[in-house]
Amino acid sequence: MFRADAVSGAVTASADFRPRPAYGLTATARDGGGGGSGSLVATRKVEVFMADEFAAPGFDRGAPQEAEVKEDVPVGFVVASFSSSASGDPVSFGLAGGNSLGWFSVRNITGEVVVARQLDYETARQEEVWVKVYRTGRPLFFAATK
Repeated sequence: MFRADAVSGAVTASADFRPRPAYGLTATARDGGGGGSGSLVATRKVEVFMADEFAAPGFDRGAPQEAEVKEDVPVGFVVASFSSSASGDPVSFGLAGGNSLGWFSVRNITGEVVVARQLDYETARQEEVWVKVYRTGRPLFFAATK
């Protein structure tokens, strides 16, 4: 999984290995004194943070967004719109959370949050919806906001 260069001490990870953003390692340095009682050894705990040149896309404008919608708007009415310019890579959008009443959906290509079924003011006066943006190339990363 990880490899340390014996001369420089540089730590590298195997290609395409990113299941976690950080790892705790123990690094040991020896002076090469033959391994006997005269050898000097130093041990240090090291935190390795994985960075990726293909970072998750972000949203173009600040979030969160708030919108006020009348309960009699038709299904398909656009409530909010999100966009992302992820370095020219293709992106798509989706629901990341909230929407407990199922009133909203996100158009995956345009980033528009739309009314998915008739709203009912008496059932709930507000609903929180989280939107995520995916970079659809490889590797797959996403960011979310409400």
